[in-house]
Amino acid sequence: MKTIWIAAAETAEYGRVYLHDYAAHDAHNVGVKIMDGARREGFTGTLQDRLANLGWEIVCLRVEELP
Repeated sequence: MKTIWIAAAETAEYGRVYLHDYAAHDAHNVGVKIMDGARREGFTGTLQDRLANLGWEIVCLRVEELP
């Protein structure tokens, strides 16, 4: 079974949204991508703080290639 880790958000307009710019082979690297962007914006808190501020979570998705 193939999986991918990705940041996800719940929005009023679109419902569940997966943020493909924040995807990686493991949760750690998704967090690194999120915090790299946060630091560029001057954010100084933790990953958990950033996720809470944005209303995001890091989730694992099963990947199935369709014909």
